[in-house]
Amino acid sequence: MPQKEIDLIDLSKTISNKIGLLATSTANFLIRNFIGIIIFISTGVAIGFIQYSFFNNNITYKTIIKSNSLTSTELVNDINNINFSTMCDSLTNAKINSISAGFLQDINKDGQWDIIEDGGKV
Repeated sequence: MPQKEIDLIDLSKTISNKIGLLATSTANFLIRNFIGIIIFISTGVAIGFIQYSFFNNNITYKTIIKSNSLTSTELVNDINNINFSTMCDSLTNAKINSISAGFLQDINKDGQWDIIEDGGKV
């Protein structure tokens, strides 16, 4: 069975014509819909700005920590008495709203930790 030869010159012309057609149609689309695209982007920016400015942007993390060298009372007191100004620069310090520690215990033995005592806010 004879094999068919591939003409690389025709193939490269076809590929370049298709790429040119794609670029031309993309440019035409962007030109025709320029105002709609600008309105769409402006609306997204405005919604993002409103959401960032007016809604609560606080993130809360809850972590369970166990110490092998400190008692629970010492660990809670140390966390509640952290002085951020000695640990962080002013930029990081401004981003921390509060930190607190409290005691947890699994009262019902169901695998869910129950808050026994809330720590003080710093």
